[in-house]
Amino acid sequence: MAKKKAPKQNTSNVSTNSFNKGMIKDIHGSVQPSTNWSHARNAMNHSNDGDLSVIGNEPANLECASVPYTIIGAIHTYGDEWVLYATDNVNSEIGLFDDSKCEYKPLVNDPCLGFKTSHLIVGAAKENYDCSWQVYWDDGLNPSRTLNLDDIPYKREITSNPSDDCIEFTDLNELDCEKLRLAPLLSTPCVSLKKSEDGGQLRNGMYQAYIAYVVNEQRVTDYIGVSNQQSLWEHAGTGGALDIKITNLDIDQFEYYELVILSNNQNNLVAKKLGIYSTQQSSIGIDFIDPSLLSVPVEFIPLRTPAYEKSDAMYVVNDYLIRKGPTTQFDFNYQPIANNIVTNWVVKEYPAAYYSKGGNQVGFMRDEQYAFFIRWIYNTGERSSSYHIPGRAPKTNGTTQTGSIVNETAVFGGQNALSSEEYGFQVFNTATTTQTSINTPDTDGGIILARGEMGYWESTERYPATRPDIWGNLCGLPIRHHKMPTEELHPNLKLTNNDGTSIRILGVEFSNIERPKDNKNLYIENIVGYEILRGSREGAKSILAKGMFKNMRKYNIPDADDLINANTQGLYPNYPFNDLRDDWFHIDSNEHAEGNSTYGATKSRHDSLSGYTKDVFTFHSPDLNFRKPFLNAYETRFYGEIHGAMTGSFRHSEKHPRFKLLKNAAATISGIIGVGYAIGAVRGNENYSLEGASNHISAIRASDFALAVGSGGSLPFPVANLLSDGYLNTLASSGAGALAAGGAGLASAALQTLLQDLTSLGSLYGTGAFGTQLGLQGQRATNVAASAVPGVDSGKFRQGFAIDNPAGAVPTTIQLLTGVGMIMAKNNIAVGANEMIELLYNIVKVQEYAMKMNSYGFLNKFKTLPNGSRFRSKNEDSNYLGSSFQNFDSSKYKINNLFRPKTVVVSTENEFTDPTVTDKSRFAIGGDIDNATPSRYKKPETKVKRNISAFYGALKFNFENQYGQLDGIKQVQMRGCVNYIDPTLPASTKYSTEPILAGDTYIGRYTEKCIMPIFTDFLNGQPDEFNFDYRNYTNIPYPRYWLSSERYDTGQLAQEIISLGLSSTDQAFPDDLYYLDRRNFTSALSDLFGGSDGPTFVMKYAYIYTHINGISDFFVESEINLAYRDYGAKSEERVFDIYNDNDINGLLHADIIKEDNFYRYDYSLSNSRFQMNLISAGNIQPRDYDPLIADACHDYYPKRLIYSLRAQQEAKKDFWRVFLPNNYKDFKSTVSAIKPMNKTGAVIFFPYQSPQMFQGVDTLQTDLGNKVTVGDGGLFNREPQNITNSDVSHEYGSVESLRSIVNTPTGLFFMSQQQGKIFQYTGRGLVNIADAGMKWWFNKYLPCQLIKDLPELEGHPLADNPVAGVGCQTIYDANDDIVYFCKKDYRVKKKIAGEMSFDYEKSQVKFTTPAGIVIDVEIGDPTYFEDCSWTVSYDPKIKSWISFHDWHPEMHLHSINHFLTTKTAESDTPICPDGYVYNSTTGLCERGQNIFEPAPVNVDEVAATITGGPENCLVDIVIAMDVSGSTDDPPGPPFRIDAQRAFVQAFLNDPNISSQMASGDIQIGFTRWNATQVSSMNPNGFSMSNTVTPAQVQAYYAAGSTGGTNVCAGLNGGANILSNKATSQLGDRSALPSFRNVLILMTDGNNTICGPATAGPGGNPVGCQYQNQAGYEVIGVFCDPTNPTPPAGGQGILDAVTCNVSANQFTIAANQTTGPNSPSAVANAVTSAACGTDYECECPPGYTLVYPNGVGGEYVLPNGTCDNENPPICRKVECECPPSPFPSGTTTESGTCPDTFLVGSSTYINPTPKMCNYFGLETTTPSNVESGLWRHNYRCDLYSNFYGVDYPWEIELIQQTGQAVNTIRSVEYHLESYVYKGKDHDACNDDRWHDLDFNFDEAILYNSEQVSGLLKLNITPKEQPIDALQYPIINANDIDILYSKEEQKYRFNQFWDITRDRGEFSNFEQPIFVTRLNGYIKDLNANNLDYNKAETQRKKLRHYYNKVLLRRNRSERRKMLLRLHNTKLQLSYR
Repeated sequence: MAKKKAPKQNTSNVSTNSFNKGMIKDIHGSVQPSTNWSHARNAMNHSNDGDLSVIGNEPANLECASVPYTIIGAIHTYGDEWVLYATDNVNSEIGLFDDSKCEYKPLVNDPCLGFKTSHLIVGAAKENYDCSWQVYWDDGLNPSRTLNLDDIPYKREITSNPSDDCIEFTDLNELDCEKLRLAPLLSTPCVSLKKSEDGGQLRNGMYQAYIAYVVNEQRVTDYIGVSNQQSLWEHAGTGGALDIKITNLDIDQFEYYELVILSNNQNNLVAKKLGIYSTQQSSIGIDFIDPSLLSVPVEFIPLRTPAYEKSDAMYVVNDYLIRKGPTTQFDFNYQPIANNIVTNWVVKEYPAAYYSKGGNQVGFMRDEQYAFFIRWIYNTGERSSSYHIPGRAPKTNGTTQTGSIVNETAVFGGQNALSSEEYGFQVFNTATTTQTSINTPDTDGGIILARGEMGYWESTERYPATRPDIWGNLCGLPIRHHKMPTEELHPNLKLTNNDGTSIRILGVEFSNIERPKDNKNLYIENIVGYEILRGSREGAKSILAKGMFKNMRKYNIPDADDLINANTQGLYPNYPFNDLRDDWFHIDSNEHAEGNSTYGATKSRHDSLSGYTKDVFTFHSPDLNFRKPFLNAYETRFYGEIHGAMTGSFRHSEKHPRFKLLKNAAATISGIIGVGYAIGAVRGNENYSLEGASNHISAIRASDFALAVGSGGSLPFPVANLLSDGYLNTLASSGAGALAAGGAGLASAALQTLLQDLTSLGSLYGTGAFGTQLGLQGQRATNVAASAVPGVDSGKFRQGFAIDNPAGAVPTTIQLLTGVGMIMAKNNIAVGANEMIELLYNIVKVQEYAMKMNSYGFLNKFKTLPNGSRFRSKNEDSNYLGSSFQNFDSSKYKINNLFRPKTVVVSTENEFTDPTVTDKSRFAIGGDIDNATPSRYKKPETKVKRNISAFYGALKFNFENQYGQLDGIKQVQMRGCVNYIDPTLPASTKYSTEPILAGDTYIGRYTEKCIMPIFTDFLNGQPDEFNFDYRNYTNIPYPRYWLSSERYDTGQLAQEIISLGLSSTDQAFPDDLYYLDRRNFTSALSDLFGGSDGPTFVMKYAYIYTHINGISDFFVESEINLAYRDYGAKSEERVFDIYNDNDINGLLHADIIKEDNFYRYDYSLSNSRFQMNLISAGNIQPRDYDPLIADACHDYYPKRLIYSLRAQQEAKKDFWRVFLPNNYKDFKSTVSAIKPMNKTGAVIFFPYQSPQMFQGVDTLQTDLGNKVTVGDGGLFNREPQNITNSDVSHEYGSVESLRSIVNTPTGLFFMSQQQGKIFQYTGRGLVNIADAGMKWWFNKYLPCQLIKDLPELEGHPLADNPVAGVGCQTIYDANDDIVYFCKKDYRVKKKIAGEMSFDYEKSQVKFTTPAGIVIDVEIGDPTYFEDCSWTVSYDPKIKSWISFHDWHPEMHLHSINHFLTTKTAESDTPICPDGYVYNSTTGLCERGQNIFEPAPVNVDEVAATITGGPENCLVDIVIAMDVSGSTDDPPGPPFRIDAQRAFVQAFLNDPNISSQMASGDIQIGFTRWNATQVSSMNPNGFSMSNTVTPAQVQAYYAAGSTGGTNVCAGLNGGANILSNKATSQLGDRSALPSFRNVLILMTDGNNTICGPATAGPGGNPVGCQYQNQAGYEVIGVFCDPTNPTPPAGGQGILDAVTCNVSANQFTIAANQTTGPNSPSAVANAVTSAACGTDYECECPPGYTLVYPNGVGGEYVLPNGTCDNENPPICRKVECECPPSPFPSGTTTESGTCPDTFLVGSSTYINPTPKMCNYFGLETTTPSNVESGLWRHNYRCDLYSNFYGVDYPWEIELIQQTGQAVNTIRSVEYHLESYVYKGKDHDACNDDRWHDLDFNFDEAILYNSEQVSGLLKLNITPKEQPIDALQYPIINANDIDILYSKEEQKYRFNQFWDITRDRGEFSNFEQPIFVTRLNGYIKDLNANNLDYNKAETQRKKLRHYYNKVLLRRNRSERRKMLLRLHNTKLQLSYR
């Protein structure tokens, strides 16, 4: 049976590939899906019409615009507009590109932009409130910048005339690049604030002005212009005004500035925005601040926003501008240089009323330590860190304030050392002087007197010991601060001059200031100036207070008062000043004074209260009395004694009742009358007469009434006194007549009774021998002078009795036994005497007895302590002393301060010596402890002048670590102008400051009342004769003088009489009721009957004292501005002020005498209490500062993001320029980029860590003020979160290139280059899209090859720079939804012999040849580099890769029309900037330029050289003042005599005069003249004196003017004094060779006698007789209050007086403070004439002498007086046009230079300024490159052509059969090619023509071991079969084969394996392809190919997979669409 035939096996099949997926390179060919392809180049998976699921060639890009140079940045504004940045590294341009129109328009082209291709630009844009657009950009090279596209900031020139009110400008053709800065360069304004001379309505308080620049009416800078502080005070609360002067305004950068006034009124701090002013306005007056003005938050004022110079890039997230990698100013290490700065003290003198008139220079406290710092100013206005200025180094031979030598840091003993461990610098002040008697006027009106070296002081704190790189030789040493000198050092350091008319404010100055350097020792360029800061003493004072110390007085405490212990010493404050003599007003007794109170008697009988303390003092200081700080001072320090004079007078205590204090005479006469009355009462009625009396009563003698009372008996007191011989004789001569004249009947009768019947006296005492004897002796009275009693003549005596005695019936024995007689006698005497006393009380007048002394003392002189004196002592105790009793110092003392002003008491451990000037301020009307002054009893109101003295010193702390550590010191900006660096000087120049007076201490006059109540209470307002006994109100026991106002009672006198003087009783006589300061009366009867000493019976010119008062006035240093001490409306709230309220009596009025001193002060007026001085204005560098780290890190923060305030379109303020200090975030890695994500979020990318998501909005709710002042970091308030879960070390998702990130609708795409990954992030985790078939390819080809070759490049801008370096970009085609990933990379050629390196600092690749030659190489130079760049596309729609692309852009721009890329190409023609023309001859771009600008004006002023003037000669001077009546003729006041007085004071205060008087060279005499010589002064008792003071002379010349005028009287009178040398203080020195006589005659210019026409001797003018004498000068001075021109005839008087010597003639206008006619200037000139040679003023060559005017002190006059008081200056004005800025340009000039003289006027404007007109050609180098802007995927008329170059498009397919091996029979594919015929953009629309035969032109088939070689595809000849037989044609490098085409199917099959040797039987190893470094272009390996294989060796391609690569080299206009690919396979068995 035949076998069945097996069926035929089908060994053929077709493998079909479609194109609806993407390119895959990761999958092995054997399993490759048929819908993917393994490679594509310049392919797209769609067409313009869609055509999905096909693959075709890519459209060519279209150059839509060209831009000069290379584009390095593009910022999208809105719509289709972009701002482009381009440069050729020489020229730079910014332009606008309109995407929709493909139009580019340059905006500005200027080299100053400084763009470089090495630094690409990144930025953002936003719309402004005015619809303009603002762009912001960074390039990491230039400063961060911003530009308003509608307002290009060109440089401008003023075209208006200087005299025009409006200023007009015109733009130049030059960009002002500095105005582009985001943190603008700016000049710091210098703001000066002072009190206006005009009044206003400003409230009292402290004011400070602040200035910030504004743009668009919004502040764009901090308040960088800060004025000094100016206080205003008027008692009414308002009335002040301010003047603001502003200099150094930045008129180039800004047009406007904002002015804010910060005021502190009663501690209410308010900042008001006054307005916006033009920077052309430099003067502003403020007299009212409207409360409705906008308030500026005070916290804004000190805000210092960092002005980040530049950053690496900018991003916008939710309208925040975020900048990465900000660069701050370099934090340089200046401390080693600051260690060398030299600090000096300086003293400036101002008028004493300086602060009262609004002076604002505030000094430093003497003997205090101050800390100082320096900081530097950048050209952005930023301030550097502060650097400590150390105090000077210690000396082993330091000079103390006493002139001794001390080792400053050695332990010092001695009485002034407070412990055994004190160093020399702690004991002594070792400041020294370097210059004295400088007397240089300063610009602010002060006079610099002296300067010197600071004292040494060190802290117990130390400088860091481990940082020698910072602290240098200070490392580890004690911290040193600056110790101010004390008053003891030099007279110029005293607080005031000798007469108290000026104050001397202590300032500081600094020198040897060197500019900062960087770590390379190069001077830092952007430093423009510096300022000095001081440390605040708040909480760091070593001096608690300064003031006056007064010794306390001692008294013995009565036992009843000694409540503590028996050893307690009583003390009371001294009064009225500091008189240390015994206290005359109190006696050293246990009871009140009694007895005779005359001066002599009281002095001898009652010792004055003595004793005072030398270790307990009252301390009088404003700083204590106003503020009452805690008293815990460690030591008392005396600087010297202050002394002066007090003027006091006595006055009646106001409203004190008057009294009738009877003299003892009244009691005497009343007693006599009482006795007579008693006799009459005893005897009854009596008739008596006298007849024929033959003897005068004077004949009656006391002996006639000898008593019969036994041996040695005497008359009872006071009978014996009554009957003394002298008394009776006087009575007879005067007393009786006086009584009779008084008409008192009772008195006459009583006296007659006494005279007629003296024997009846016995009846007073009863019977006995006494009565009998009286009766017998009475008979001798028969001869009595008739004149004894008026009407009684001489005659016989008769008498008769009528007995009616009431006791007469009582037996005598009973009277004696019972004493009834005595009782009745006493009663009768009292009744009779009282009748007389009552009569006297009724007829005498009340008298003033209560007095008080009111005095005022001015302690204006300072005297150092004697050498060897103690000046320091430790304090034992201190306390505030109230108006009461107070125990003190552990009850060692009990202080009586009852009803006295409160004060401070201090006790010291050691005693101090007494002041050397004896204070004699305590005295009574009748005298003091030393002398009697009886002449003042009748004139107690006479003013008495006495010396006063006290100690001046301080309470100090033992503050060994004052200020503590340096970083804890609050730094206070010493307001003033920035000290600018002069750029014209060498960089190494050492700078010095002007004197700085910006401390915390004022010098003021402190006044306080010293009230001493003698009694604890006193009468005030009660009626006269009010009953009051002062003995019951003793204050200090016991007052010397007292009184009791109770009426005198004669009962005690009667008791004395009746008891025979044996019973002594109080108040027997009236003087027992008082002890008064009275005169010493001459006799008893003169006391009885009055006379010149007052009324007969009542005391007059006798006094007690209720109070002894004094007002002390002295200069003191204090933080309180005493000129602004306030007072109240009540009388007790007034304070003494020499300028405002000097009513001493009103201040010491009895109504308010118990009131304390009134202290009211607004501390807002003190500099130290101004709030801005209580916060630190600066900070030193932190402890961990390292100069090297700062250089590498601290000034550049690559890991930091800073963010602005959020933009608000409607806001005028540009919030993107505001970066608050705290609004930043530091990361662990540098930031690559930031991309917004979702609604508000954003993703931050890093090069070394995973991306992080952050919120992207500020949600932190904090205090608004904090947000807007310093920021709060709220944008990053939530810690950013990683968007992937991966260990940090993986750095998963890290990004190196900021341009490699793109945000698309399908998510964020970015390239992680070093990881070789490409990610997509949609918010749900990272997806590595490289995993979609390209993972390992990207791993291999994405990392940067150049960084691998040049590791130094990593992190450099060129490492992320696809223009000039390497880097990656990601581009999104918004139309096609395709993402393109581009890499720009190079590899160093391996075959280059030599070494390649990268210089990071210079951004330059270096190639070093084998010969050692270094060559600069550009990255990408094909000589040295191979290109590794590529572009690959990804379709997120299908999540597949598409193709590689041959376009490798430099930059890209996203667009709504696909996208654009940029490419630089060489230009065929030179490219010039807009406005320039290329000159082919010069090869330059040229532009005609016409510059019209004012000639620079240089006004150079130097001091004139002055020679001559005063010399040290011996001179006698006499000043003769005209006091004629015409000197006070109207107009006036002031009058001409006042002008003369002003001149005299100026003359005497001239330093040249006062110093030579003090040295004994000059003595002066004074006279007054009118028609005669009125008087001579005889100063100090001499005809001429060298110690006479200005005050003495002022008093002498204070007398009024009267009489006629006779010049000869003045001349001769003065000459007479000059000739009286014998009585002069310095004696006759006329024989000495240098001696001269000078007669200064002052005149008011009026003369009626001896006028100029009257000839003197010899017919010459009257003055010639003296002027012509050898060594004789006559000087004539005319004085007027306002007009220096003499009246008619006045000049003739000056000629006559001076003998026509015009040089000796001077005229004065007293109201001028400066200028040649001011009193001081004339005084100086007269000084020179009086003793010296004529002044001569000279200038250097080229300079002109310019003199000051007499009004404003401006130097504007061509003529004037040459002297050293108001010297001229030398001025040179230059205004030449500089050389033309154009080579070979021309210059024309017009106008004139400023007037040499008038230019010194502040109001001068040159009407025709010199102008320079430059014309020339401005040239620049042309560029030979330009950038094209190429639009992609847009055109339909060209394909696979990029940047004008055709590139192939190719597709590689894989045919695979799994495990089956097949042989390829043929290749077939479906291909359609079209030519678009549309009329849309570049032929695109639906109209297209199908080109039927357009096909690929090359193909390669290969598998892992076989390759077809390059197949050139040729269409089979149509209808030419013979021609077809020629194929295949084997060529050297390819094979031409035929393909057939039928119905869109293309097929070819002429291929075979041409592999040369597969190595199967040999060692031959050759790859099929050689892949280029870009990884996607593969070239056939020619070494592996053998095109000429024998036919027998041509094998079929046989494999289980085969690859087919189809290629079209030039697509031209055809759009090729490959739809399907079929591969005919033959199953191959083996």
